[in-house]
Amino acid sequence: MHKVLRAIQAMSQNDQHMAEAYRASGHSFYFTYKEHLWVLWKDESDTRILSYLNKVSPKPIQEIMSIYDEHNWLDEETAANYKSTQFEETESRELYERLYNTVKEKASGMDKVFDDILGDIL
Repeated sequence: MHKVLRAIQAMSQNDQHMAEAYRASGHSFYFTYKEHLWVLWKDESDTRILSYLNKVSPKPIQEIMSIYDEHNWLDEETAANYKSTQFEETESRELYERLYNTVKEKASGMDKVFDDILGDIL
């Protein structure tokens, strides 16, 4: 499995390292994972795109969101972009979808609701 896909799998399975997640617009989210800043979105063909914002990571997410449209990262030389369709592995689409759902739950606050509910039985 490609290193990017393994990293996507690790992020979706270890969301306790996801400190912040915000819906930017429509089908896109900004999130941090171990202090690294990412953007995850679906394009018009339903392809998932993950961008690592390597030059702006130290800045707060809200500041980045006010400066950049999340879709501009495809053209930004300082971002590393990874499309779900660029990998030959059959599980790539599933891994991207799992991360997308994890980030979406985090951004909506549902992860805390589920933790609260599950805390009663743990």
